[in-house]
Amino acid sequence: MATSAVRDADNGDEFLRAASRVIGVPAELLDGEAEGALAFAGATASLEVPGSDVAIIDIGAARPSS
Repeated sequence: MATSAVRDADNGDEFLRAASRVIGVPAELLDGEAEGALAFAGATASLEVPGSDVAIIDIGAARPSS
């Protein structure tokens, strides 16, 4: 799976094709919502508190303005 770096890259499609050839299965580009949901699930998987009692901050990367 690929995330924001590939979504933001000028050659993201090229990267996905190359990655698919290397790994032998189709590479999947996650949208921001799916990436966030998986990041939250991973960050909270071992916590013993309800999800409503948890805040996760993903600082991401600054995007240059155009």
